[in-house]
Amino acid sequence: MPFPDDDSIAASTNQFMNEELAYNTQVMTGEFQRLYNSLTEEQRNLYNEIMEAFDEKNGGVFFVYGYGGTGKTFFWKTLFASIRSKAKIILNVATSGIASLLLEGGRNAHFIFLIPINLTKDSTCSITKNPDICNLMKQTDLTIWDEAPMTLI
Repeated sequence: MPFPDDDSIAASTNQFMNEELAYNTQVMTGEFQRLYNSLTEEQRNLYNEIMEAFDEKNGGVFFVYGYGGTGKTFFWKTLFASIRSKAKIILNVATSGIASLLLEGGRNAHFIFLIPINLTKDSTCSITKNPDICNLMKQTDLTIWDEAPMTLI
């Protein structure tokens, strides 16, 4: 009987990876359809633009802005369900703990990216010191970072 390779062993014990893969794609497909049907025209155009870059593996950075109550979190939930329905890994992070609670599976950006709280000119993230987070980042297909500009303050 063959032995599993090192990556398979590491993935099976990676708590972060297991959490990101613990979902039912059929449930996510139904959730996506329900949410997508409620998108505004502007949201649908943005969704299509992001998904085109995603599907073609072009990468990119998209900045979504708007006042509170304009549907940003609803849009993130739709995008999240869409990516998960394709059995892909999507990280939902936010700058503040409160905002991360509004995102499904949301985490604080300082936690997941190991961003130091007290920044100096010599500060660096220490992701390489945590192989579980490093492996999760390698496998991540899309990251949603809510309130990203607040990190720069």
